[in-house]
Amino acid sequence: MKYLCIIILFFSACQNVTVQDNSTGVKKYFDLKGLVQQDINTNMQHHFSELKSVRIDGKQESKQIDTVDWNKELKIILESDINKPNWEGKYQVQITADKKEYLYTTLSSKLPIRSMKVQYASNSDAVILVEIEKKISSFLFSNQQSIQYIPHHSFKITAKQSAIFMQDFNSEIEVKFLPK
Repeated sequence: MKYLCIIILFFSACQNVTVQDNSTGVKKYFDLKGLVQQDINTNMQHHFSELKSVRIDGKQESKQIDTVDWNKELKIILESDINKPNWEGKYQVQITADKKEYLYTTLSSKLPIRSMKVQYASNSDAVILVEIEKKISSFLFSNQQSIQYIPHHSFKITAKQSAIFMQDFNSEIEVKFLPK
């Protein structure tokens, strides 16, 4: 459980991007915030618990948590929304011919969200997977995160942190939504 506390502090400290609403209400890119907010509302309304697994440098701990603050738990995904007014036009969009996969790739190395891939079910417009690649770096510090979000089911975050005068730090968190 000590690793769980360390990893929660690690991810909280690494997130320095402010979430802002698009003032016009029009979403230029995929509405990740809306999708995640649906999960937050559903999970809170139905009092979902979670199964959280934390792996740090190969050591793993798992725990079922019955009382969950879903706003805090899904905050890292909410903060990955690319519909910020000052990011408009900063992502290239590639769409497969069948319109079942959208890939948003940053045109600026200064943006922390490097890419976001959204996959839809083959027989509907339901989103089945969102993959997000994030990178924050300076000359002293580097943090890379890979997020896999399966709406209404789970998410997984794989991270690697490097800093001068510190040992590299690899971690993985997986959270599964558990209905009661």
